[in-house]
Amino acid sequence: SSGSVSVLRWRNGKVVLKLDPFVSLAGYRLDFIETDGSVGLSLDAASATEDSGAKTLRWDVTEQPWEDGDLLMVRIGLSLQVSISADNPSPMAGQAVTFTPAITNAPQNATPTYDWQFKFGDGDWLSAASGATLKTQGNSGETVGYRVVVKYGSGVVATSGTVRVSWP
Repeated sequence: SSGSVSVLRWRNGKVVLKLDPFVSLAGYRLDFIETDGSVGLSLDAASATEDSGAKTLRWDVTEQPWEDGDLLMVRIGLSLQVSISADNPSPMAGQAVTFTPAITNAPQNATPTYDWQFKFGDGDWLSAASGATLKTQGNSGETVGYRVVVKYGSGVVATSGTVRVSWP
């Protein structure tokens, strides 16, 4: 089914998109493209508050993404997805593990940034200033958790997982 955008506005920290007739955009991402071709804002429909009675999707967006009268193109595509692979999924204590993100449905003309965090066993999450490579520590059988937040402009997706440390 299809619908037309009848209202698109930012007001009081919210982006509101009204569709007529209302159709669900579950599984899709909206990229707001500026006249220079860059993606100024990317919103995932899964993070929207959906009101089918009012025919709207609403997102919290604290900074005004455009000014009245700006020309924008809206591209609707499949939602961004991230999966992570480890080059050494069963590292021995003291070995390095490099995690590699695989990104599908990424917006064009946008460069991702990554915020990596790791934790050993039941410890606290630690930010990884060096990126996606981790030198394991601790005991054999200990679980090393990882999580990463991938940002494309204002579009964000997160994923997490674990690897288990083996005896040297």
